[in-house]
Amino acid sequence: MTDLYQENWTALAPDGAEAFFFETVESTNTTALSLYKAGYALPLWAVGGQQLAGRGRSGRVWTSKTGNFYGSYIFRPQKTADQMSGLPFVVSLAVRDAVIACGLKAEVVQCKWPNDLIIGDKKASGILIESAIKSGPDTQGLMDYVIIGIGVNLAHYPVDAQFPATSLRTEGVDVGIRLFFEQLSKTLDDLLTLWDKHGFAPIHKLWSEVAWGIGEKRLIRTSKTCVMATVDGLAPDGGLQLTLEDGTQQLIYAGDVFPPSGGKID
Repeated sequence: MTDLYQENWTALAPDGAEAFFFETVESTNTTALSLYKAGYALPLWAVGGQQLAGRGRSGRVWTSKTGNFYGSYIFRPQKTADQMSGLPFVVSLAVRDAVIACGLKAEVVQCKWPNDLIIGDKKASGILIESAIKSGPDTQGLMDYVIIGIGVNLAHYPVDAQFPATSLRTEGVDVGIRLFFEQLSKTLDDLLTLWDKHGFAPIHKLWSEVAWGIGEKRLIRTSKTCVMATVDGLAPDGGLQLTLEDGTQQLIYAGDVFPPSGGKID
């Protein structure tokens, strides 16, 4: 695989992680997994200048024009699958810290459940997490690997997205892929370390302090329903606590949160 990457970015990443930049990839998640299967040690980053087959959550296509950030971090946490529910919140906080480090004002940057970045009520990133559990009788259910795929709108954004979108450039911050990676790799490493050492409680607190829509009415879409509800907050296990319009309380673990209008900020 060493003849496939354009640049070795390991010097930009925190100690202990390798990093490679590819001008074009099918998807950075696929590339990261291919590097692991080819024998590269974990953890490592695969960053792409362009994705030809970028993927979002629920099988959605992720638009991947040159100029935005597309990167995947593959690592092996010493956790079981049922201990991984906090990871999306770790990652969204890391992306938030990275864009703030690049020049955005902290007060306009929020996290939307479960793992999106919101800048001034518009979406600016997407996260896709994929994983596999170790096989064998003595593995205790530990993870074999976890891949965190991150896409951030640095230079441009889709105009036909379900949720109103924006980019860092549109918001007045012009930053290149290389510099953004340097910031993101550090903030992700810092927050993963915090999670490992102190559990989900500090991540829960940090995320809740910058969450989008808490205490407000939002349209909640799941695979089975579409309801209006007040967002009460984040449950201790990462679920979203809601109060429906009839006063019923509900806890969900999968779905999307939209403004009350459904796809347009008033």
